[in-house]
Amino acid sequence: MILKNVESLIVIFDGKPSDGYTLNVNHKNYLLDHFDHVVALIERRVAIELVAIDIRHQVSQHCRQFSDCDDIEQLGPVFSSELRRLLIERTVAAFFRLVWQLRHLRWPKLLHVLRHLQRHA
Repeated sequence: MILKNVESLIVIFDGKPSDGYTLNVNHKNYLLDHFDHVVALIERRVAIELVAIDIRHQVSQHCRQFSDCDDIEQLGPVFSSELRRLLIERTVAAFFRLVWQLRHLRWPKLLHVLRHLQRHA
């Protein structure tokens, strides 16, 4: 397969999760522990890339990939930047996978495959 399906999940983190009722019936870090557990499950899956954007709160201790946002007004540009980065990385990775998979073809066959891809792009 030339292109590998990878899903991305961008999480906007605006602080420590809290809910009055949940905190009343569970230990004080219940929601944060659950958040960490879910993040760990997602990050272990190869097909999902998790990126967190934190708004005035430190998310680096919870997620491997993150961006900081000091003000809500910066959320749009930071989100756009992360999305652009993800798309560029996917395009470059797909290109190199394609080159690797086509490395054994002779030039006439390679040109035929590239023309076919160009017509169907």
